[in-house]
Amino acid sequence: MDRNRPYKGQSHTDEGERGKTLVEGLTMRDVADCIALGFLEASGFYSENPTRDDMYKVAEPPSPGAMINCAMCNVETMMGIFPNIPKSEEVPAEAASG
Repeated sequence: MDRNRPYKGQSHTDEGERGKTLVEGLTMRDVADCIALGFLEASGFYSENPTRDDMYKVAEPPSPGAMINCAMCNVETMMGIFPNIPKSEEVPAEAASG
């Protein structure tokens, strides 16, 4: 967890280019909510109006990696930048088919 380690993961992950994005405009509570939502989403226990109390209803803990990925997507969503990846280019149908 060295903060000076290089961003050498795949570009679309928090270990790559996407991970270099500074978190802006969120409170600590917002970040905590994103972590709680990430936990619930990764566990498959997600309701329309989730609360932090729902975390205690999860019987099986989720994959830690999946939880982190979900939490980071929620951070990006709260920041209004999800998905935080370059826009893809449209490929004409005839070019895509071969």
